[in-house]
Amino acid sequence: MNTFTKFPILAGTPDPRVRRTLTPRRVMTTRGDVRGEESLLNVLPPQVMLWTPGACRLINSAEGEKAGVLVDFGIELHGTVTVTVTGITPKGGTIDIRVRTGESAAEALTPLGVKNTTNDHATRDLILPVSFYSANETPETGFRFAYVELVTANASAEIASIQAAAILRDLEYVGSFDCSDPLLTKCYDTAAYTVHLNMQRYLWDGIKRDRLIWAGDMNTEVNTILAVFGGGCDVMPASLDRIRDVTPPDQFMNGMAAYSLWWTLCHYDWYMGTGDKKYLMEQRDYLKALIPRYFDFIDENGAEALPNKFFDHPNQANPDSRHAGLQGLMRYALRGASELFRYMEEYDLSQQCLFHADRLLAHRPDPM
Repeated sequence: MNTFTKFPILAGTPDPRVRRTLTPRRVMTTRGDVRGEESLLNVLPPQVMLWTPGACRLINSAEGEKAGVLVDFGIELHGTVTVTVTGITPKGGTIDIRVRTGESAAEALTPLGVKNTTNDHATRDLILPVSFYSANETPETGFRFAYVELVTANASAEIASIQAAAILRDLEYVGSFDCSDPLLTKCYDTAAYTVHLNMQRYLWDGIKRDRLIWAGDMNTEVNTILAVFGGGCDVMPASLDRIRDVTPPDQFMNGMAAYSLWWTLCHYDWYMGTGDKKYLMEQRDYLKALIPRYFDFIDENGAEALPNKFFDHPNQANPDSRHAGLQGLMRYALRGASELFRYMEEYDLSQQCLFHADRLLAHRPDPM
């Protein structure tokens, strides 16, 4: 009898991700009275022990600079930081430590509110009350560097380890790129790994912010996922379905008319990349309710007349450029929808999409 048979309440929803414990690769710097910081580079099991030889000590007096240590895990990751504390003074009760993470060393050293640093979406700067023989884990966020500081005055903390838990899907890289320019190859590898980190339970726009499913932003990722990881990973269908299930077809995904069009194009790209007809057919009823709404968002001159006008952040302040983008997007999406309906044998709707896509050709806005 396995665990979930014996305790069915634990079955829940499976998490497709794995955790891997990382030890810092180097100590970047210390502040205040810090002793034995090089011990933090020792590879230890993630378990607090009664005694850890040569542990790092942070010591604060009544005044002066607070003791802190900045470590580098050697790679950008999504996950958590665990600070294992074996002893504190004064004994009994708790003392406070600060854990601040960053994608750069400078960010990890920068307090909240300075240079627009925030805890939006994922907490990267927090104070934890810790006791002796405790393992103290932060919330999930994106980072490479971690700064641990003793906050309490007239106190000390004996730190056995500062470890990261990298949390991600264990995926096979089925696609690759290599060329004579090492920098270009590195750019490809970085882009592929960045998308990989965002493939958590769902496909996010960012591992620190935004940890959200944006139907429009996914369109820049879908072809990367197909090229690098193939169509076997369920993160794309799961994300497309999640945003669909919370958005009735008479509303707009993420509150923006353009984003339901991008969602449609994601399905077009996914079907062209996978040929998964069964999954496409699961979208039929929703697409049949969604797409005809857009026929009414074309005026008598062939210009898009969407009820809200977001296309992308760089041109949001330029109405002409924004309108040109939306005009092109509508034609692109209606032609994609026509192909999807054709594959679903909804031939009448397929022809309607082509007719209205061609109506948009009568209006040619200046994209500049």
